Amino acid sequence: MSRVVCLLALLAIAACALVPNQSIRPEDWNQQGVSFLEARQYDEAIGAFSAALELNPQYSEAYRSRGLAWAGKGDLDKAISDYTEALAINPRDEQAYKNRGLAWARKGDLDKAISDYSKALELNPKEGQVYYYRAAAQAEKGDLERGFADGEKALSLEPNNRTYEGLVASLQAKIANRGEERFQRGVSLMNSGRYNEAIKAFSEAIELKPGYAQAYLNRGLAWSGKGDLDKAISDYTQALEINPRDGQAYRSRGLAYRKKGRIDQAITDFTEALKLNPKDSQAYSNRAVAWTEKGEFDRAIADYSDALELNPRDARAYTNRGFAWLKKEDLDLAISDFTKAIEINPRTAQAYNNRGIAWAQKGDLDQAISDFTMALEISPGYAQAYSNRGVTWAEKGELESGLADAKKALSLEPKNKSYQSIVAFLEEQISSQ
Repeated sequence: MSRVVCLLALLAIAACALVPNQSIRPEDWNQQGVSFLEARQYDEAIGAFSAALELNPQYSEAYRSRGLAWAGKGDLDKAISDYTEALAINPRDEQAYKNRGLAWARKGDLDKAISDYSKALELNPKEGQVYYYRAAAQAEKGDLERGFADGEKALSLEPNNRTYEGLVASLQAKIANRGEERFQRGVSLMNSGRYNEAIKAFSEAIELKPGYAQAYLNRGLAWSGKGDLDKAISDYTQALEINPRDGQAYRSRGLAYRKKGRIDQAITDFTEALKLNPKDSQAYSNRAVAWTEKGEFDRAIADYSDALELNPRDARAYTNRGFAWLKKEDLDLAISDFTKAIEINPRTAQAYNNRGIAWAQKGDLDQAISDFTMALEISPGYAQAYSNRGVTWAEKGELESGLADAKKALSLEPKNKSYQSIVAFLEEQISSQ
């Protein structure tokens, strides 16, 4: 294997990202912003949406999306301002009303939140989630009867939604169970991203109703949302002491352990979750990720296979299993899994990128370049795909093209040492010609 291909094989799988390009249309800027938003890269998203609006100041969708990015950063005033601009352009934008309502709710202005939810429902009376949000806001104001009516409406539209069922049950009891009321408020707050207030509500529920396993579990989820994994693990553990058969608590604690790098404990918890629910495809996938991080690729492949038996349309599981095959150097099986992922979701840039690596390792450099190029068409800011394509160009002897791609990757991730090494290597090769 050449030095260039070795560099390619050592590249880590990177998260997809998009980066602005000076030649794109407002719609393209908006799409880039959406991709940044989905990756929670809020500053980049705001930049992309702002670029779209510079080109088209009447682009209401870009205002609405930029509002989501501001909300993600916690700047609710700017979020509300953007939602208001969107509505000035398109007064029938129900999503903008809903989003602005959520922002008002996060600011604690429940009257304005309820007003916006009501306007959203005038435009779309079949939106159960908005009824739920309005019910939660009304309940928080103490108007239990109207909250109950909205909760029932939400539930009639989505009869199997457990969150709605919980809210309706709480309101129907008319605060007969104060602990349950605090718990439901905590769920509503957590769903709105108001983690500190949710934690307070769950704590009040626990105080009112000692031994409330679900409150411990949900408080753990809120701690995890804040990034405090130690407190999350403590609450999951407490929930399991109360109810040792709570598979969700095992799975949630396993995720927290994995994020902390405590892989063996994570695997133990995912295994316990599967004992309680052998059809939990997500627990199989979670355990497979942990096996992969331990380098135990055969076990990872086995778990991904079980997950795919339960959910054959899981493109991410195919992509991840393909990566495990790639690490085992079983290139044909890796390519097969990446191809299956692409068939399920043709916009899976990571699957194209990974399949390109497999083609390169098989020596089919043209096919590899084709896949890297496809990954970049889907995600123009995908730094690793640029780097992969760059070293593949170099392997074909086209060093200048390779260096151009390598520099593009480095410009997207200037601190990436692998990219720095590749650029330096290619510059040295070119200068020695």
